[in-house]
Amino acid sequence: MRFTTLLVDMVLVFPAVYLLTTLFNRKLPQIFLLILLIKPDAIFIDHGHFQYNDIVIGLILLSFYCLLTERYYLTCFLFTISIHAKQMSVYYSLAFLSALIGLTYQQLKYDKVRVIVELLKYGMIVMIVSLLIWLPWLGTKEDLNSVLTAIFPVHRGLYQLKVGNFWCITDTLLQWEKYFSKSVLVALCFLSSVFFSIPSMVSMILHPTRRTLVIGFATVSMTFFMFSYHVHEKSILLPLAVMPFVGEIIGGWLAHEVIVAGCAGMFYLLKEDGQLWGYFGLGIIYILISGSYTMLK
Repeated sequence: MRFTTLLVDMVLVFPAVYLLTTLFNRKLPQIFLLILLIKPDAIFIDHGHFQYNDIVIGLILLSFYCLLTERYYLTCFLFTISIHAKQMSVYYSLAFLSALIGLTYQQLKYDKVRVIVELLKYGMIVMIVSLLIWLPWLGTKEDLNSVLTAIFPVHRGLYQLKVGNFWCITDTLLQWEKYFSKSVLVALCFLSSVFFSIPSMVSMILHPTRRTLVIGFATVSMTFFMFSYHVHEKSILLPLAVMPFVGEIIGGWLAHEVIVAGCAGMFYLLKEDGQLWGYFGLGIIYILISGSYTMLK
């Protein structure tokens, strides 16, 4: 069974990181590709904890590559599938929306009607793909409710385990679930996630350069990790997916530090899984290779 996670990597993740490497690194592509492939967070969870998060990560990275290479219809198609594969993909939803608006307007700004038509086409792709995926569960209200409950597990609480986000950190003092109802907390999480994403969204709409898009995707996804409802330790995989590309844009080792810190945030989960040797071993290897790569650049 565990071989199937490697199969997912070979089919989705490896092609995605290779394609993105060709866009972001021409000086030391082999080393950068190695860094992407040994990034410890996904290895710990998918191959140690045994899950299939790389399906989502691979689809998101492929969508991101299509976005940067101006294949916008395919971007909408792949990202819609990723959202339905795992709802955590919504961490990137506002980023993709803003980028598509900004890039489309930038290319067609002298034809406002065509801009609107293209945006409507993107929406149609999302709706059609979503409808096709949802068709098996649209037969009865009970089937639909069971799926919605699984996708939006409001009953499971504000956060899970010892996740390093805003709600968990502040809960020791404010005790959110004691003083606020679930409906209020869900609304608060949604509004705060959107509100703190607005600066990055505006930047991507008005100035959709590669630098702005990469940083915007990282900040929007990290904002959702910090403020969304029912965030799990493993949710950090989503914002960390684009972090190496942030390193290529801004330089230095800061982006790789964020990846190492994100892995540290999963320490208790990895300890429960008996992965401490792997945690320290692969973590040290990643630090040495990414640090050496940063100095070589």
